[in-house]
Amino acid sequence: MAERTEGESASGDGAESARPGQDAAHPEIARLAAEVLRYLRRHPGAADTVEGIAEWWIAKQRLEDTPGRVQAAVDRLVAQGLVESTGGAAGRLRYRLRDAPSGEAAAAADRHQTGAGD
Repeated sequence: MAERTEGESASGDGAESARPGQDAAHPEIARLAAEVLRYLRRHPGAADTVEGIAEWWIAKQRLEDTPGRVQAAVDRLVAQGLVESTGGAAGRLRYRLRDAPSGEAAAAADRHQTGAGD
């Protein structure tokens, strides 16, 4: 069996493997490591291949985390006056683009996309 060269993954596909001290240079690796650890803490008996972790654990973790992030994003848009909430079925709120005088919503959306006004 051939030894791996530096930067070659265990799968031999040439993908770079994470090494100690690399997190600071690659925040995505640190974020993924935190997601894997969080999943394992929630499911201590879990075990899978790298492919399985990527396909199932990370995707599931993101789905579980998504509603809170989406709520925070929608709350921000409501606070900025870009989006409004309306009553929905079973008392659940629905969100839609706020009615605004012509051009005002578009200008506010442009400021939001460019980060101005935050």
